[in-house]
Formats: sequence, structure tokens, C-alpha cells
Amino acid sequence: SYLPFLDVFCQGRYDSLRIGLHTSGSLMEWLDARHPEYLDRVAELVARGRIEVIGGPFFEPILAMIPGRDRVGQIRAY
Repeated sequence: SYLPFLDVFCQGRYDSLRIGLHTSGSLMEWLDARHPEYLDRVAELVARGRIEVIGGPFFEPILAMIPGRDRVGQIRAY
């Protein structure tokens, strides 16, 4: 589970720490369906300025290896 990481990150001794967090689109869909509390916690930490969400292609393809229209679709889907 990814939630224990956020539990440790939220402990008082790490209050000054800021991170960038990348999660693939497919994993975000899975988390939304099975562990929405994780995404709620991420949203809370974003609002507090502790986490910056870093986007990318939805299914993590090597963008240079797929057609241009698919590259755009991957980024928009995220």
C-alpha cells in the first residue's frame, strides 16, 4: 500500500519537507476505485503545499516510440 508512506510523511518531524509525487494514470484509477482515502490524503497535502503532483503519460509509454496523436492522448488522459 502507498498509504503508509503518506502516514510517515505526515509525522511532525517531516513538516518542513516538500516533495514532488508522480503516480501513473492507471495506478490513480486503481487507487480511486480501491483506496480513495489515499487520494484524499494526497489532495490534503497538495492543499497544504507539502506535495506537488507531477503528471506524465497515462500508461507510462515511451513517448518517442508512439504516434504523435497517441502522445497527445496520453498526456490529456492524465
